[in-house]
Amino acid sequence: MAISSAGPASDFAVGGVFGIISAALGAGTVRDVFFQLALAAYVGAFFNLNPFIDRDGYDLSDFDKKAIDYYNRFVELWKDADPELQPLVRDVKARLARLVGEKR
Repeated sequence: MAISSAGPASDFAVGGVFGIISAALGAGTVRDVFFQLALAAYVGAFFNLNPFIDRDGYDLSDFDKKAIDYYNRFVELWKDADPELQPLVRDVKARLARLVGEKR
């Protein structure tokens, strides 16, 4: 419960700070910007409170598949890279092998 409330709590805190700054400033563009930032933070907090909106990346069911696809594409594109870049390609190949090994 505490972890899931961290997002909205931080949004409300940031919105509060921006709101206080906006209230302390005199009329002008800077005050309007801080007011808009406060409003955006409050709207974000209310969206974070909605359990039907997936905003926090909880749906990572296909994350490993996407990572494997991106690593395979990287290795394919960079397999003939210059020699000084080959350590990077070997590192990605090792990461790919670990990721594929974990999926089994």
